[in-house]
Amino acid sequence: MTIIKNILSILFPQQCVSCFAYIPEEEILCSSCASEFYPNHYAFCSSCGKRSAFSEYIKTSCCVHSFPLFVATDYELKQARDLVQALKYKGITRAASFMASLLKRVMENNNAKIPEDSVIIPIPISKRAKRRRGYNQAECIAKCFSEESGITSPIRTDILLKHNHTKSQVECADSYERSKNIAGAFTVTDPSFVEGKTIILIDDVFTSGSTLREAVYVLRKAGAKDIMGVVFAKA
Repeated sequence: MTIIKNILSILFPQQCVSCFAYIPEEEILCSSCASEFYPNHYAFCSSCGKRSAFSEYIKTSCCVHSFPLFVATDYELKQARDLVQALKYKGITRAASFMASLLKRVMENNNAKIPEDSVIIPIPISKRAKRRRGYNQAECIAKCFSEESGITSPIRTDILLKHNHTKSQVECADSYERSKNIAGAFTVTDPSFVEGKTIILIDDVFTSGSTLREAVYVLRKAGAKDIMGVVFAKA
């Protein structure tokens, strides 16, 4: 089996998903592309976008319904977009490991501690989308993030469900249409489990924030105590 694997690696060498340079089999980006990432040293307010150290995160009048948002990188970075595309549309699930390693560094940069009573919940996709893709990209990131960070908190994919199949948020013209598109799409299956807990919501990209805010809305309605958003890239 090793011989066959070695032959295949010679015939079909691994390439960087961004610049297509040849790279070691276990890598996803070449060293040059990987060096373009500088994990954030601050958290975002999910409502107004204000940046501050997590320890100084304070809800102001414009942020009453907000939650702290940890972001690894900017979606405008070509390498970030290429990683998201590789994971989401090309079936290259090992991209999630690199994303998770950056998210770990962001949490460390902010001295953000994951409470013992917390639960990690990847943003769900519809059954139809999962059948077509074969996996949920947010779930891939969540699993790698948990492993990278050594977090003992459980990953639950059965608590928050997307019961409506909506069109892709990318297809929506503006933030209003995105909010309308995702409204009412999520359901909390077990409110008693969520009640009083800290929820770590994980997703690949934060654009207008409509998807995360809708998830936060139903989780808070179910009794969640605190919620943190952890996403790879912010558009």
